[in-house]
Amino acid sequence: MKRRLYPLALALLLGLALAQDGQALYGKNCASCHGLEAQGIPEAIPPLAGNPRALDEAYVLDLCGPRVS
Repeated sequence: MKRRLYPLALALLLGLALAQDGQALYGKNCASCHGLEAQGIPEAIPPLAGNPRALDEAYVLDLCGPRVS
């Protein structure tokens, strides 16, 4: 039984680490314009929250280019 839990625990820890990495990337590259809650600025900067294109890595990298690191 314990052997079955190891992969699950590893996946959970990896998921948490990736989420923290994503949060750090967003804070460094996106939050200054799109806001801490990804709400954007009306009539100036589009919101990322609820925007399905924001989940498309290729689209985001094409749009933001080398600024995202």
